[in-house]
Formats: sequence, structure tokens, C-alpha cells
Amino acid sequence: MIKKIMIVLMGICCTACLNVKFQAKEQYLLNPIIAEKTYPTLYPATLLVEKTKSVSPYNNLTLNYRISQDRYLTDYYHVWMVSPSDQIHQLTAQYFISTHLFKQVVTDESLLTAKYALTTQLLTLHADYRQSSKPMAVIAMNVQFYGRDSQNHWRLLLNQNLEESVPLAQKSSMALIVGWQKGLAFLLERTANQLQKMHFK
Repeated sequence: MIKKIMIVLMGICCTACLNVKFQAKEQYLLNPIIAEKTYPTLYPATLLVEKTKSVSPYNNLTLNYRISQDRYLTDYYHVWMVSPSDQIHQLTAQYFISTHLFKQVVTDESLLTAKYALTTQLLTLHADYRQSSKPMAVIAMNVQFYGRDSQNHWRLLLNQNLEESVPLAQKSSMALIVGWQKGLAFLLERTANQLQKMHFK
């Protein structure tokens, strides 16, 4: 009798497990960023956009949320489809192609010898939820610009940290992705403007 009861209970448990709806992971990508401002070709040479590096914990697929001064959370069900580093690398190259600042833009140095190089490191990429009524998308990068000297050695011409905090209309993953998209566009535009100013110095 006890065995029969146990079998019935196990059957009920299995049926319940089969009826549970598991939440699927949502995956996100940033959209291509086209420069709003087109420059004359001030650098009549090739720019190499090197691979973007990221500091931890922004070097994986998780979305990060800051909820207090020292506390961060991640969301298992909302993740990047491709690492932020790989996305930013490709988006940076696409952006500088659209600016026309350089004669040519490449992402692989073996394809063509470049006279200039741009490196980026992702320093921050999180949602700032410390103030519930004022959610923000925060992104920060280090940008370095190099040029070859007369001896064909790389020489550092620009080294700067840039950060943007974009207000969010609501606390949602989609709004956060849009906020990061805007923030990255601002950082790339600021970099392009800086390179334009440097050319005329």
C-alpha cells in the first residue's frame, strides 16, 4: 500500500515538473552606430581599430546592475548574445568608417599596414539603480590613439578616459540596452571630435 502511494506521489510530482514553464534567456546586441557628423578626410592614411579589451566583470556575457555603493547584481535570464568587447570593437570600426576621418579603416593589421591605431578598453558597463526614480545606463572607456613616427614606431598621441551616464525612461533590460547604445555613440563622437581637433594643432 505504501509503495502504491509513493508511486502515485512520484507520478504527481513528475507531472507537475513537466507543467512548469521555464523562463527562456533573453539575448541582446547593440545596433550599428553611424556618425551623425561626416568629416573631411583629415587623415589620408589607414586607421587600425584594435580589439577592445574589458576589465572584469564586463568581460563576459552578463548584464550588470549597481544597486548600492558597493553592491552589484547580475541577471541570469538577460545576457549579451556576443561579448561587449567584440561588439564595441566592430561598432567602433563601423563608426569611424562612417566619419570619413581616415582614408581607410581596418580591424586586422595583417590586411594593410596602418599609419594610425585606435585602442579601446571597456572600463564600466552597468545599470545604475542606486536611485530607483533615476535609473541610468553607465558606460566608460579608455581610448588611446597612436601614430607611426619617422622610424615606423608607434607613438602615443592621445590617451583619455571617457564616461557617459544616460537616463532611462524605465527600469527594463530593453531600455538599458538603448541607454548603453546612446552612451557608446556619445563616446565615439567625442573621440572623433578630439581627433579632428588634434589634426589642426
